[in-house]
Amino acid sequence: MLDSIMEARLEIATLNSLLAERDFQIETLNSDLSRTKNERDQAIRNKDSFSFLGFQLNKVAYNTIMWLIVLGLAAVATIMFLLFKRSHTVTVHVKNELETTQHEFDDYRKSAREKYEKLVVSHHNEIMKLKQS
Repeated sequence: MLDSIMEARLEIATLNSLLAERDFQIETLNSDLSRTKNERDQAIRNKDSFSFLGFQLNKVAYNTIMWLIVLGLAAVATIMFLLFKRSHTVTVHVKNELETTQHEFDDYRKSAREKYEKLVVSHHNEIMKLKQS
């Protein structure tokens, strides 16, 4: 009986040490699992983000900012094009008006010169008539 008790105690001690060893292994595996999860989460964060102008940005935020900049520049370019087109139309219209006004002025100057020349000739003829009379 004493022998059976000793054998049972020895078996209990062996099982307790095996249990303690298994608990230690479980604790080690749990800490390794926790560390691995943290490393995985860090790797995912690093993969999904990058440094831009000294700030850590998520790729989604970066893409949103860049597309807003692109759309803003496209809007500015469209507005500038429309302003240029309007300005060009006004410039063409003003040039046409200037050409028309210059033609009218040239015609007026030509007719005024012809009138003056006729007046001078008629005065000259009148003076000649007066001298002959």
